[in-house]
Formats: sequence, structure tokens, C-alpha cells
Amino acid sequence: SSSLHPISILLGHTHWVTSIEYNHFYDQLVLSGSTSTEVYLWRAVSQSSQAITSGKGGISSITYTEAEKDVILSTSELDDSIYQTKWSQQDPWIYAALAYSCLLYTSDAAD
Repeated sequence: SSSLHPISILLGHTHWVTSIEYNHFYDQLVLSGSTSTEVYLWRAVSQSSQAITSGKGGISSITYTEAEKDVILSTSELDDSIYQTKWSQQDPWIYAALAYSCLLYTSDAAD
């Protein structure tokens, strides 16, 4: 019988993870949200189909000699648990996080 094994474990959240979404343009970028009000933007190089070769801002200039999985952005600007995280379908660098309190946080990952 086959067993299921995770391909990666990203440690960092201090409470329940409620949302995970990879970037459809740059699949090494992963957003996660949790009940501790935190939104993390991860760089998961080993699970990526290709390296980020172009883009704006600092994301494209990250050196990949660092650890394979890094939190490259963390925010707790929302005052409630994160309900959902989403990447923009129009701009590969824009993402949003929605809190249970109905507050919406948007950001440009390249800034």
C-alpha cells in the first residue's frame, strides 16, 4: 500500500494555519495565514518548477544560497485570525489576506 508523505514542511506559524496558496506565476512563492493573525510569504525553492527570473522589487534579487525555505515577509497588521489568503490573477506580485473580522489586507510582494 502507498503512503502519503509531505513534500515539504514550513515551520513558522505559532497557531493553526487556516490558508495556504501558492503563486500561479512563481510557484516557489507560497502564502499562508493563521489564527494568530499572521500572514507569511514563503520561498520554497525545492518545490518550484523554475526559479524567479524576472519581476519587480526585492523578490527577484533574493540569493538562493540561503536556506531553501525562508519566510521572506511576515505581517500581523490584521487584528483577527486570517480566514483566507489569495494571489492576484492579474499581477503575480499582488496578494490579499482576509481576516474573520472582514478586514482586507492587500500588499505588493515585490516592495
